[in-house]
Amino acid sequence: MPIDRSKWKEELKARLTSGVAASEVDIQAGWRDLVCDLLDRIDSLGVPYQIFEIKERYGGLQLHLETDVPSKAIEDLIEEAEYRSWRICEQCGGVGSETVSGEWMRTLCNPCFKMWDEESWRGRLTP
Repeated sequence: MPIDRSKWKEELKARLTSGVAASEVDIQAGWRDLVCDLLDRIDSLGVPYQIFEIKERYGGLQLHLETDVPSKAIEDLIEEAEYRSWRICEQCGGVGSETVSGEWMRTLCNPCFKMWDEESWRGRLTP
């Protein structure tokens, strides 16, 4: 059954493997369609899987899951989505690129980067 996009974070959290301390969904709304489409495509393969985490790491999407049977098709779908995440603004879903502010890397469009950069540096600068 496809993921309900209006409740996407709740549905992703419900799919996480319980009892694993590192289980988390830590992505912004800009990657909602990317991740929901990915999981819908994985579901269509009919291979049971367990999700451990879905997160942003060094500006790109990382999805960690396990299957009982190794699946090249699932690996390929995840690799494709992770690659595509480098071109999608994680904040708004528009066209994005790798951005850096201080020690942090994110994939953002120019308007979202300007807003994030200003917010991340506010309070760090001394008058």
